[in-house]
Amino acid sequence: MVTLAAILMVISVVAFMQTLFSPLPFYALESIIAGIFCGFGTTVISIMWADYFARYDLRNSILVLGILVGLGIILNIILSILPATIQLIAFILLVAIGVTTPLFHSKRTRTHKADHTQSDACNEAFSHTHDEASELSEATGESRLGDVKRMLSVILWPFLGFLLFALTMAARKILIFDLISAESLCSLVSIIIIIPLCFLRSEKPLLPLVYQVFLPIIVSILIVVFSFPEHSLMREIGAMCLYVFFGIIGLLALSSFTAAAAAKEFSVPLIFGFIIAAFSAVSLLGLVMRDASPFTENFDALLMVLTTIYFIFLVLSPGIRAWREMFTPTEASSTHSIQGDLESRCLKLSKRYGLSPRESEVMTYIGRGYSPAYIAKKLFLSDSTVRSHVKSIYRKLDVHSRTDILQLIDSDG
Repeated sequence: MVTLAAILMVISVVAFMQTLFSPLPFYALESIIAGIFCGFGTTVISIMWADYFARYDLRNSILVLGILVGLGIILNIILSILPATIQLIAFILLVAIGVTTPLFHSKRTRTHKADHTQSDACNEAFSHTHDEASELSEATGESRLGDVKRMLSVILWPFLGFLLFALTMAARKILIFDLISAESLCSLVSIIIIIPLCFLRSEKPLLPLVYQVFLPIIVSILIVVFSFPEHSLMREIGAMCLYVFFGIIGLLALSSFTAAAAAKEFSVPLIFGFIIAAFSAVSLLGLVMRDASPFTENFDALLMVLTTIYFIFLVLSPGIRAWREMFTPTEASSTHSIQGDLESRCLKLSKRYGLSPRESEVMTYIGRGYSPAYIAKKLFLSDSTVRSHVKSIYRKLDVHSRTDILQLIDSDG
């Protein structure tokens, strides 16, 4: 599949490039076929790139993707001022790297899986993981539609922000000094702003902090700046800041998607196939809006309205969640003080009772006194999956409450 996608992508790129050098017309049917080839190839190649990066948690994803996107923007700015011949050579080299790297990664992944399949221990681990997945499927009533719903419960705010980013970048194009894209320059500024979050060390999940504290502060600043009269200096600054804001949510969204893929609750094709489809649809809508005069004249105002609505939901969501949990029966938390090395105790219990690596991780967080909702945010899992893991832990340990687990950990010490 990856090889076919790479071939189709190269064919489509060559077909589009021949229009630059050949006087022959490029008919509509040829454009459609080349576009389909390019779309299919790009989607598969993008999913393979996502699979390559689906090894990082949120902080590392922000750091790695931020650096790569930043280097890409700098390269794009440099190439924009160079002769067309050099741009063409650079384009061909980048396409070659973009296509061959996923091919190499796919081949190495298949070889790695084949090697592990020959190991009895790995076969046993795979069987255990498969059984665990089957249990989770039965417990959560898993289906394709159910997968998408649970996935959106994990990445909802990044997903909505990513759609806003897609709409903005497709419908609004500004050149600074008629040379440098405002999209590129402001995205570079957004990377500089967001990178320090990677070094923020805390046991608390980073995603709620970003979407319920950091982003609302930025939107509040935007609302103040856009309150100034039209064509004023502050309003022009606000227009640039709007690009910075969408650059931030675009990078955060990509990092959140790769972190969710790294959690392995949802497959990489499911996450990024869905994301790419939604991104493409919203980008197409943005292109239509860019050519429609009613939207073109008032697009900044429309963007600000959409951003404000997004801001309102970001601010209200913690209160709504707290209100729901207030009327949801939960287990009483224990105030046991666990002395010694908690993780080593949980590891010993996990081996003794045959817990999976994910169940062991969940039990460690339970031992620290965290709720299933907190664990879901921390591990980029859906609430239902965490609760299924908790039920499985109770069953395997033959306990009935969080207090029983804590007592078992204490007694093991």
